[in-house]
Amino acid sequence: MGSSEIRQLREEIRELRLLYGRLAEALIPEEKPAPGDLESIAEPDETVGRDEFLRALKETPLRKRGGSPVSGSH
Repeated sequence: MGSSEIRQLREEIRELRLLYGRLAEALIPEEKPAPGDLESIAEPDETVGRDEFLRALKETPLRKRGGSPVSGSH
């Protein structure tokens, strides 16, 4: 395969990607965010410290996949 054929393939792939992007834009409607979503996007994220995180883990009982509490001590 020569370099001109590779260039041709790259160009065709580029065209297919553009067409796919246009198709996706046409078929998938763009949703406007709800007012609450806009506030969440604009506000900085809240983080907790290590100690608070570990305390919350200790206070939360472990559960099996079926929903029943895990027996034994932590």
